Parts: sequence; structure tokens; C-alpha cells
Amino acid sequence: PTMLAVAVGVVARAGVTPAMVSAAVALALFGIYAIVLRNEPAVVLAGLIAWLSVERFVVAALSPTLTPAALPVVLGFKEFFFPLLALIHVYRAPATWKASPPAVRWIDALAIAFGLLVLVGIFLSPAPFADRLVYARRLALLPLIYVVVRLMPWTRRSLYSVIAAIFLAAIVVA
Repeated sequence: PTMLAVAVGVVARAGVTPAMVSAAVALALFGIYAIVLRNEPAVVLAGLIAWLSVERFVVAALSPTLTPAALPVVLGFKEFFFPLLALIHVYRAPATWKASPPAVRWIDALAIAFGLLVLVGIFLSPAPFADRLVYARRLALLPLIYVVVRLMPWTRRSLYSVIAAIFLAAIVVA
């Protein structure tokens, strides 16, 4: 994912259309990456953690050469990563739900209900549509990440690997 962001940023210097095309290609490549590694959640999430850790630095380095219209494309294509991961792992939902203890099922249900409430809010809010999308994206991100992480096939080793990746990213960013 980190290299995809750099590639989108470099191509985006040519304008909005190349930025959108490169973002679409990057999302397709991320989808392939996530499908191939769907049984390796630590690798997928470590890639996302690395990318999210350096994304702002990469965008800052590239921003002087980007057009004002291309900058939102470079910053925004990541918004599709977690929905794409949810689509890739949704087939595991029944087995994950069935194998979960009742206390965890309540948390799952709350996360899903909150996500649905945000979705309903998009349509019922009197705010301008662009504002509704921005706030819906912000509100829905945490429940979406929770659901995606719950659907991934975790082992003790992969969980420790992700925790180590989070600490390493924190050290690098600090």
C-alpha cells in the first residue's frame, strides 16, 4: 500500500484524470494484494499500518508538484481500502459470528448497528450531500475497521506481529 500511494502521487502530478486512473489501478492492485493474502491478516494490516504511518509525509513531499484538484485524489483513494477489505472477508461473517462468545457478538452487533445508523443518516440528514459523506466516512471508519479485523483469520502469531508493527510504526513516526 505504501508504494501505491507514492505511485499515485507521482502520476497525479500530471493532473486529475491521470490521478484518478492511477488511484483506480492502485485500488485494483490493493484488492489483488488483499485477496492473495486474505489468510495472512498480519501482512495485510502491517502494510496498511506502514502506509498510514508515512502517508502524510509522502503527500507533503509530493504536494508542491500536485495540482489542487489532484491532491484530494491522492489523499482520498485510501478511503476505499477498508470497504474493499470488508467485501473480501464478508464470506467469513457467519462462521466468525457463530464461533464468537455471546459477549463479543453484542459488540459485533453494536458496531454493525452503528454503521447502519451512519448509513441511514446519510439519507436523512438535511446537510449538503458532500458534508454528509465526509461525516459519514469519519463516523463509519472505526466500526468498519472493527468488523474487518474481526472477520480476518487471526492466530496468536499474526496478532503479535500486528502489535509489533504498530509499535514499530509509532517509533518510526515519533
